[in-house]
Amino acid sequence: MPLTVPTFTPCPNVGSQIERAIAAWFVACGIGDVTSNHFSNDNTPRQAPLNDILAHTSVEKVENSRIEVYQVRIQSKFDALAQPNQSDTAWNWKQINDWVGNVMSAMSLRNTGDRDFKATADFITAAGRDLAVDNSAGIDPIQVKRALDNADMVDFTCEKVIYRGAKRVGADAGGALLFVEIRNFEIHAVPANVD
Repeated sequence: MPLTVPTFTPCPNVGSQIERAIAAWFVACGIGDVTSNHFSNDNTPRQAPLNDILAHTSVEKVENSRIEVYQVRIQSKFDALAQPNQSDTAWNWKQINDWVGNVMSAMSLRNTGDRDFKATADFITAAGRDLAVDNSAGIDPIQVKRALDNADMVDFTCEKVIYRGAKRVGADAGGALLFVEIRNFEIHAVPANVD
């Protein structure tokens, strides 16, 4: 009997969806812009200050459900105050702490009376889904391309956000000294609309 291959459509990559949705949420919140919020497969040049967003490890919440629970690392990176051959980077401690504080605030929103971060999950869902929308009705080629590139986000749903701690490190990238603030989250998400 010959092999008959079924017709199927690709399953969305939930980890990639989470990263893109969080980056879009940060841009909507005014934490940098599209050039300073990067997801793992984004190969555009990086210039501090920036956020690197990586959804790196997952398990299925319910077996065979495609509802995944991801560990997500958000690295906020800043030029150190003393760069080689440079006397002032124009970023002081208050600016650095405000950036990190805004990341934490954006990831810690609650609805009135709630004890969890469901409001954050809802905003991440909305920001992610908005990536799949061409708000220009086909007129702006940048929006058209963005919507096509993110067509898999149309039904993305972030269900839950849980804070999992922080780490503070310094890094040496190509001779530049960086301050790095790491925030870890557990994100529950699904590629299908479950509103």
